[in-house]
Amino acid sequence: MIHNFCVKDKHGLIIAVTFCLWLFSAADLHAINGRDNARGEKNPPEEPILKSFSETAADFPVYLYFADNSNQYLLGEERSGLASDDPVVFSRQIIDALIRGPFSGLVPTIPPATEIRAIYVDDKTAYVDLTREIAVSHPGGVFSELMTIYSIVNTLVLNVDGVDQVKILIAGQETETLSGHIDIQSPLNADMLLIR
Repeated sequence: MIHNFCVKDKHGLIIAVTFCLWLFSAADLHAINGRDNARGEKNPPEEPILKSFSETAADFPVYLYFADNSNQYLLGEERSGLASDDPVVFSRQIIDALIRGPFSGLVPTIPPATEIRAIYVDDKTAYVDLTREIAVSHPGGVFSELMTIYSIVNTLVLNVDGVDQVKILIAGQETETLSGHIDIQSPLNADMLLIR
């Protein structure tokens, strides 16, 4: 009987102490938030600590993948200043930078006459619609075609959140290959084995 009474009292005591701590912390927080500064003015609210996505993204470099001199592997070239909250806008910036080519001694992978017709993202797939120049002005060959396709795919998948695969369209149409060798009828995943 005495043991049950002590147990009940302990539970009541724990509840009472918890309530008091909550009450004091709420009152203390109210006093801190309502405290005036030395001139009698209310303190301004603190600036939020979290940055927006675009400010955060601008802090991280983007890696564009171009061919090496042997045209067998892709090498990353760091670029800054490419950022957007919108994955479609960000993808367009990236593809435009790929078309303009590398700043370093790497080899361009997309013919410079190529233009972007449209880019959209649906269900983690980026659809990149390019003008016919990507195929007509392409130098041809298995390795060149491989470098062009995976320059686009790897650069988008490895840099754009929400993009897991890429479907390449030419002049608004699905096509079997870019230049006769690599099947591009289905969306493609990044190929990490091509990156050095």
